Order: sequence, then C-alpha cells, then structure tokens
Amino acid sequence: YPDDRINYILTDTSAQILLTTSDLSQRFPDSIEIICLDTAKVEIEHFSYKLNKKEISQNHLAYVIYTSGSTGTPKGVLIEHKGLVASTVARNSYYDYTGSVLLIPSFAFDSSVAVIFGALTTGSQLILCKSELIKSPHHIKELLKITETILCVPSYYRFLQEEKLLSDSNLVNVILAGENLDQSLVQLHFDKTKNVKLFNEYGPTEGTVWASVAQIGPNDEKVTIGKPIDYTKIYILNKENQLNPINVPGELCISGQSVARGYLNNPELTSEKFVPDPFGKNQDTKIYRTGDLARWLPDGNIHYLGRIDNQIKLRGYRIELGEIESNIYKIKGVNEAAVILREDIPGQKTLVGYVAFDKSIPPISQSEKSTWIKKELRLKLPDYMVPGSIVILDKLPLTSNNKIDRKKLPKPKNQEVIHKEPKSKTEKIISKIWCETLKKDKIDISADFFEIGGHSLLAVKALSILEKALDKKIPLNIIFKYPRIIDLARYIDEGSVDESMGDSLVTIKPSGNKPPFFIVHGVGSSNSIYFRLANFMDHDQPIYGFEPKGMNGIDRPNQSLEDMAAYYISLIIKKYPSGPYYLSGYSFGGYVAYEMARQLKTMGKEVSKLILFDTSAYEDPKKLSLLKKLKLQIGKRLVNLGFAFKEPMGFYEKKRRSFERKKDQVLIKLKLKAKPETQKDHGSI
Repeated sequence: YPDDRINYILTDTSAQILLTTSDLSQRFPDSIEIICLDTAKVEIEHFSYKLNKKEISQNHLAYVIYTSGSTGTPKGVLIEHKGLVASTVARNSYYDYTGSVLLIPSFAFDSSVAVIFGALTTGSQLILCKSELIKSPHHIKELLKITETILCVPSYYRFLQEEKLLSDSNLVNVILAGENLDQSLVQLHFDKTKNVKLFNEYGPTEGTVWASVAQIGPNDEKVTIGKPIDYTKIYILNKENQLNPINVPGELCISGQSVARGYLNNPELTSEKFVPDPFGKNQDTKIYRTGDLARWLPDGNIHYLGRIDNQIKLRGYRIELGEIESNIYKIKGVNEAAVILREDIPGQKTLVGYVAFDKSIPPISQSEKSTWIKKELRLKLPDYMVPGSIVILDKLPLTSNNKIDRKKLPKPKNQEVIHKEPKSKTEKIISKIWCETLKKDKIDISADFFEIGGHSLLAVKALSILEKALDKKIPLNIIFKYPRIIDLARYIDEGSVDESMGDSLVTIKPSGNKPPFFIVHGVGSSNSIYFRLANFMDHDQPIYGFEPKGMNGIDRPNQSLEDMAAYYISLIIKKYPSGPYYLSGYSFGGYVAYEMARQLKTMGKEVSKLILFDTSAYEDPKKLSLLKKLKLQIGKRLVNLGFAFKEPMGFYEKKRRSFERKKDQVLIKLKLKAKPETQKDHGSI
C-alpha cells in the first residue's frame, strides 16, 4: 500500500503500537510506538501478561479491516469477537477439515481469517508461505502435493488449472470465494479434478468473511451461492424493506451474530448500511444491506445476480469505483473522469479509466497523460485499484440527464508510443510473451509491465511461459523488480542490472564507509561535472547525483521544486534509510538541496551538512525591480516551454545546442589568435 493509505489507517484507528520488522520501520511516522519483531525477540520471550477473562467480552473488537470507500478514502469495518467465533464455528460444522490447509490469500485479505482460524481450531495443519512464493508456479505445485484444502478466488484457481499445477495435487476440498464463479470454471474443475469437492462461498467483509455456501456438483444447472450458514439469516428485500417471493430479485441483506458493529468513525454510513432487523426477535439485532442483487430459487438456494451500485470485485478485492474516480479528480487539469470494469478479452477483467482534461495542462501526448495519471494514483491507491488502461478523451459521453453514459465508453486502444523496439534475442522473446499475455500488438521495451495493463496474476502467467521458452528457472520477484523488458532481458543475459538505471539516483562514486554525499544538479547541467570533483574528495566517501525526472522522454517531470525535493528524498531513503545525510546543490540545485534538508528535518531525519555551490540568495518578488521581474517571468516561460515539448528533453537539448554553437565560436577565435607554430587541437574544450 502507498504510504498515504497506511498513514490514513494508522490515524483513523488512533493506533498506539505498531508491530512490524526493522526493514519496514522507516515507512511509518515517529508519532507511533514501533516494536520490531525481529530485533525484540529477547524482550518478547521474557514478557508475561496474565489475562483476566472478565476484561474481554463477546462485544469487544476482534479486529478492524479496511475496504474500499466510495467517498475517496477506505472505510474500516469493526468485527467483534462474537462475529469471529460464530463465523469459525459455522465453518467447522460445515467443512470436513482434514490434513493440511494452505493459506493462499494475503494476511491483509479478510478470507485469511477463515483459513487461519478454520485450520487451527480443528487441529489441521496450517501451511504458511511467503507471498512471492505463493505466486511461483514451481513452488505452488510442490505445496499442493502436501495440501488437502485450499481457499482462493476463482481467477487464481483458473490460473492453477490452466497452468496444470493440480496434476499431482493431494487436494480434497477447493473453496472458491471473493468473486463470481462462472460455469466455465466449474466445467474446467470437473474435467480435470473431478474427484475434488468444489465449494462456492459468498459473504462480505461486514458479515465476517462468509454468509452462505454451496457445494457445486458437475450436473448443476446454475452456479448458486447456496444457503445461509449457521448463526446467519439472509433476507432478500424490495425497496420497501419487504420480503421478496421466490424468483423475484431484490437486495440481499444479512442478519445474525456475524454481522459487524459498523464502520469506524463513520456514523452516517453505519446508520445507512446497518439497520434494525424488522424480522428479528431482539430489538438490538441489525441487518447489513449488502448492495448485492439476488433471488431465492425454489430449492432454497440463492442465485447471485450482481450489484445494485458501482461496487465491483476484481481478483477477490472489493473495489468502490467512486474511490478511484475521486482520486482521479484530484489530479490537476482533470475535467471529467469515469472508471469501469471491462472484460474485452474473455477471462481477463481489467479496470479502465476514462479521463478528459481541461486546457490548463501542457500539450503532451495521450500516452504521457495516461502514464502521468497512473503514477499519481499509485501514490494514493493500492496497485489493484490502479486502472490497467487510461483512455484519454476530449469529452466523456453523456446520457440525456447529463450523466456519464458508461455503456458508451469506448474499448481501450493501444495508446502507447513505441520508442524502442526489441533488439536482442532475449528482448524479442520477452516482448512476444508480453504481447500475448497483455493482448497487445507491440510493447515498448522501456514500458512498465504493470503500467500497460499487467497485474500480479498476469505477471505470474508471463513468467511461467518465459521459463518454458528459456528452459531456465527465474525467481518470481524479478519481474516485480525489473518490470521493463530492457531490464528483465539484461538480468536474464547478464545476471544483474545496474540499480541506478531504474530511477534517478546516479552513482558517481559507490565505495566507501563514510556517510554518502548527495549532489543536486543545476538547471540543464549533467552529473558528468561531478565525476572530476569526486577525484578531489576522500577516497572513503561515497558520492551520488540525481537525474531529473522526465529525462528519459517517458516519465512526467516534477512540476514544482517541492515535488522534486520529495522525489529525490524518496530515492535517498530507499538506499540509505537511516542517515545522517550530507546534501549539496549546484546553482538551482542549491534551492532543491535546501528544500530537501527542510523536508528531511520535518521527517525527524538528521542532516549533518548542507553545502550550496553558486546558489544566489532568495529575493522577495515584491521587492524586485521591474527589469528583474521581467527576467523572472521570461525564465518561467522558458521552463514551461521545455515541459511543453513532446519529450521533456527538448528544453535541455536547446541549451546544449546553444552551448555547442558558442563553443565553436570560441574555438575559431582561439585558432585565429594563436601563432602558427603553437596552434593545437582545442576540440576537447
């Protein structure tokens, strides 16, 4: 998750203590007490606490878990102990848990609660696996040989079937939940694993993981979500909150002990979604209005029909499209925005964003606008909520009521500008596999897999095909570490990639035991001038420079000095999280270095030295003379003109050409003045 989202959750919950590990501790604010589990083992082992059972009641909170919120921020669901107990007891009475259970969902996914407590309270073996290994085809196949029960989303189970990872499995039960189960996957299951029991679960986070379940048979005409579990009632109501008869669609509502207390710090939404149960015997009993559309079938099963609102499920994640749209509208220059879930390629559901800009932004290409929006969204939203495609339109289609007509939003086209074609044999192999996986005709070898429509499940699929094509094992995390074809190919061919290639941190002198020295560039200057400076500094002093964002002609440049400073700080902390920091800046870079020092101080970091080279003092614009004001405005126009070029390099390229012309003029004058016998080649000046 992005830092903003994590900090929001910590603030919203008023968390007092955070349990984490030392490698992650730098991500969190200093205002919270942090206990690193890997460095506090001795203290934890010697800590003792006797719990008074009277201190805990069934109405106390067991956990708070966050889901997507339609207003632009996530909402915390309050789950009490009685809900967790009721949900677990119902699970143990329904399933015949034997042998071992594999935890496939993330710890942050609410279905992990079902797997963990379901296994441990029945004496089954609980198998835990690192998240990067659970996506490795080779590793998951080995784990399935010792696993008898799995719970996962249908899209992941389809991947297991299509990649033939269940051929040697020891499975007895397959429990699918979190997404709509379609008939084609049911058919695939019984064609290839007919002796394995198949279950389809339904339930929202607000109902403590699950509310109904069906065991699916090979001859079932409809895929249903089954019947209510123990301690749970399900009503299908009309708009007047009356019970609907059989076969009549209505809103699915849940009642019982598993229903959550409500939403944290959100009384309005709680009162809207959690209402008194009109059919309950106890006045305190509430029902949760799910927003799901369903109907009762004559045999007592429930047929799920979809959503009443714009909420969707994607790879098991519940997503409010309004939260994504709200964050798009916060981006400067966005005039209209809409996000929908599309399935233009059967079996590949993807989020697609549609955006119309006003005339305030520079005239950059559609591809650059799309990349810019995705980068902005990644700062606010989890990866699974960032649209795989962004379609830039002049105006979004409207209905007769002046609302966005989502049915008329066009199918995404390949808006990527191809800058670099694959050259090496490995690049061509990877490019072909990516094109097949992402259903594209061409892919720029410098494009990011996850910014052109890829996601974790497609990455696993692409890597599995790549391993077969190259006949070699490739660590799964490599595609996440090197998501560009050019970098991934270099890793495969050479075994490593220069870490400085992927970002703007430039290594000038890497070795040394002293704290590193960071130099910020001036306007239009390169880091080459600092390599000579490094020769005059202590041999034990590491030195780094920075490359401005956008110099690759793809990324959008930082739009303010503060943003540039924050971006460079993120690169520094990524490499050296603890400090102390030695900062310097040449000319304009002095302003950036000063702002970096200010931001680091605000973060509580130690800045030991701040050195400015040839940086002029700040002048109050109100006190400037008319001539200086005019020069300042001309300077701003030139910089903005540079950003307006199709490739941000344009402005710097003009400066370089200007310098080349002046250099030639100087050389001519030098040669004219030099005596014939002492003339030398001055081409290296």
